[in-house]
Amino acid sequence: MKKVEISKDDLRYNLKYIKERLNGKSDLIVVVKINGMGMDLVKYTKFLSGEGVNFFAVANSYDAITLRKNGIDKKILLMSEVINKQELTDLIKNDIILTIGNLEEKQLIQEIAKSLEKSVEAHIKIDTGFARYGFLYNDKDILEAVKPTENLKITGCFTHFSDPSDKNWTNIQFSRFKNLIPKIKEINSEVKFHCCASTTFLSYEEMWLDYVRVGSCMIGRIWVDGVDLRKIGKFKTEIITIKNVPKGYNISYNNEYKIKKDSKIAVIGVRLY
Repeated sequence: MKKVEISKDDLRYNLKYIKERLNGKSDLIVVVKINGMGMDLVKYTKFLSGEGVNFFAVANSYDAITLRKNGIDKKILLMSEVINKQELTDLIKNDIILTIGNLEEKQLIQEIAKSLEKSVEAHIKIDTGFARYGFLYNDKDILEAVKPTENLKITGCFTHFSDPSDKNWTNIQFSRFKNLIPKIKEINSEVKFHCCASTTFLSYEEMWLDYVRVGSCMIGRIWVDGVDLRKIGKFKTEIITIKNVPKGYNISYNNEYKIKKDSKIAVIGVRLY
């Protein structure tokens, strides 16, 4: 029998710890990507929603729509860009907060929203040194992008740090983002800002802005010392077979490991269906 056991008490503890650490200085966005960080997307999000979390973020359209279909009525931010017209239509119909990384995408969202007679929220993504989604931090189009228009409200702006363990580089990225804030606020005072994911949230309090985004630290997967968070789950399985193999025998695909001495090995089941 293979299963993952989750301690709801430990999850509640981590949520309480994070909220107390924030102490009202920033609001919380919980990232539930990768099937709810492996906890089961719908069950995990419903549990956190019941514990008072009212803003979630996902990495793909499928997860966003799945949450809506399963009765999650909280704010949901899709952190990746979408350019497919049908996909955007489905997201807009389901009141998903979109991410915009170029003016063409903004224009397409406006057109679809207008045709649906819907009002849409979106966040602007700024690429400060990740080379993934978003406007490059020195792109003049950013100031055009943050302007609110008919059927489209720009309510947020965010970036993502590529290597939080490198403080000098993280400070460079943060400076690039922070320098944009007054310029954006001058054009659109409703915009709220966020840049911290789990590691930067725990390491750099000076970088907390209107929101912080937490994912891995909610389930106790952290790489920061001196943090009192709990690992919330255990994976349990059984041994399928035990066998003796000689020195020099290869293990697994691509001969990933070579036995260094005559050994007894166990094969366990790890796939969950």
